[in-house]
Amino acid sequence: MDRTREAASKADEKYRASQLLKSALPIGLFALCGFLAGRAELPFGAYPFGVALLCALNREALYLFAGLCVAVILTAEPTFVAIFIGIYAAALLTRVLVRLTLDLPFGRSEGKKSLGELFGALFYEHRGYRVCISAIFAFALSFAFWIGSGFLYYDLFGLIISVVSAPIVTFFVSGAYHKDKSRVQTLLSAVALLAVCVYGAADIKLYGVSLSIAGGMIALFLICRRWGSAAGVFCALVTGIAYSPLLCPIFLLCALSFAVFHKISPPLVHTASLIASLFYSFYVQGIAALDGTVGGIVAGCILSAMLARLVGSVRQSESAEGKKIIRCSVLDEGELDSVRLFDMNRRMAAISEGLAALSELFDAVRLKFPRRTELAEICEQAFGATCVGCVEYARCRSGGELKRESERLSFFLEKKGKVACDSFSDGLFARCARLPDIRDEINYNFDIRFNGGERNGAEESFSQDKSFGYKALSGLLEKSMESGSEEYLPDHSASKLLCESLDGLDVGIVGVIVYGTRQKRVFIKAEQKERLGTAVEQIVRTVRDTLGIELDAASALLRRTGNKDGGTLELWEKERFSARFVTRVSSANGEEFCGDSLCVFENSDKRFFAALSDGMGSGRDAALMSELATGFVRNMLSVGAMNR
Repeated sequence: MDRTREAASKADEKYRASQLLKSALPIGLFALCGFLAGRAELPFGAYPFGVALLCALNREALYLFAGLCVAVILTAEPTFVAIFIGIYAAALLTRVLVRLTLDLPFGRSEGKKSLGELFGALFYEHRGYRVCISAIFAFALSFAFWIGSGFLYYDLFGLIISVVSAPIVTFFVSGAYHKDKSRVQTLLSAVALLAVCVYGAADIKLYGVSLSIAGGMIALFLICRRWGSAAGVFCALVTGIAYSPLLCPIFLLCALSFAVFHKISPPLVHTASLIASLFYSFYVQGIAALDGTVGGIVAGCILSAMLARLVGSVRQSESAEGKKIIRCSVLDEGELDSVRLFDMNRRMAAISEGLAALSELFDAVRLKFPRRTELAEICEQAFGATCVGCVEYARCRSGGELKRESERLSFFLEKKGKVACDSFSDGLFARCARLPDIRDEINYNFDIRFNGGERNGAEESFSQDKSFGYKALSGLLEKSMESGSEEYLPDHSASKLLCESLDGLDVGIVGVIVYGTRQKRVFIKAEQKERLGTAVEQIVRTVRDTLGIELDAASALLRRTGNKDGGTLELWEKERFSARFVTRVSSANGEEFCGDSLCVFENSDKRFFAALSDGMGSGRDAALMSELATGFVRNMLSVGAMNR
């Protein structure tokens, strides 16, 4: 037991150390890129690359900014240090303001967002905004340098070079962050970033070793392994020109060696690269090649070989030890059964609520349209049946008092569906001893007439509509039980593409499937629910950048699977449209009720409906049938049925 705990503890420490290294390595690399870009000077004192990369990167721009500040402090004249750092900071601030105003990722109707959601959306603005900001602040940087240098004419040339080159570099480097990016755009972005770093480190030597050549060769071999020999040749050409057009063949020979020997023997690639590069450097530079070039070539080839061997040995050891490597894969269509079951339970609950609302609608509509004259007639009949033989009856009838009392009581019947003793006038309440009997007679006659006693043509139609509703109910339940609808059809190509992107996230994702036609949905399965829950925002950004769809992160559904620690995450595509409407109701001349009804609503499947019912006429009966029709349609459509 102790050995098991000790092994588990060591494995946990190893995992934490690897996680720390993975998080610290990008920070260091982008800070180094910022340092090299900040000291990379083009002819006529132009420094465009710092601003260009600061506008091209996403959140990595914060790490790059730190490297730029170090480069400015170490290399710039003291009078320009504060100005340069201030312009770099202003560029970052401008990107934030543009994102929160001109390129806001959230809809205005979505309400307020938390600080975490706002911060998670920063530095993801559109490519065009980045290019414009880059041009503006490249101009500001060069203009400040031009003023501080005393308006020298060759500094004006540097201003022109900065304003032209900075947007171009921003455009190419930002291609890797575009939502519709391709392999070519990602390659161009990597090559542009590498060329800037190689150019910035061209004059840096460490113990007689050119860091530009060594780092460029290591990156070149990595690009060859990832994108192939053709991409390696292109990278070698651009990188070589950035370092020195005269020594460009050094990088080209490395790329060609990889193309010829990488399938034969990986060590042979670095050996051939070393021999060919050394021969060319001595041929061109002679003994001067010992001043940095030779050391850079030797260091680059040796370190590349060691890195390739290290990666290969790690893979072999993991394979030999049988260590489980989590890889994201496309889930089988059967994994959606749990989603179907959850949706079915939700739909059945909605059907229950819809039927309850429909029953209430029947009762409400049935009592909604009696005429006031009919209600007054019921009250008069109740007085006539109850007050016969009363000594005060003749007095009550004189002067139309009973008629006025009946009209008064009809108001309570219309509003409440019944009358009470306190509904009568004060005078009648004070002197009449038969008010309870009159009240009961009125309520009884009202129930008989409007709750099932007398049936006119409209009420018969009402009964027929109920019969129609019951017949439609069986079809509704049958459709709701269907499980193979089009909204559960998987998109295998999108699922495979998303797998490649999510595979790089270290959150234990084991599978993903994208499905749905009208509204895209993403179902993700992971080994640990807790780790999956901490990476929801990162996953949402990855899905958005990979598939090019906006997701509703607020409605993300995180659930635990049957596994003890496993979890699933469901994401929905945001609604693409919102609808606004205005209605106006007008009755025909001389009619109390409008015979037409309009019902506008959104159902549980995020579909928008407008149901218009023509009552075939005007007045009470037409309004009754029209409102019943729209009410029935609304309740059926609200639960997601009858959509096809």
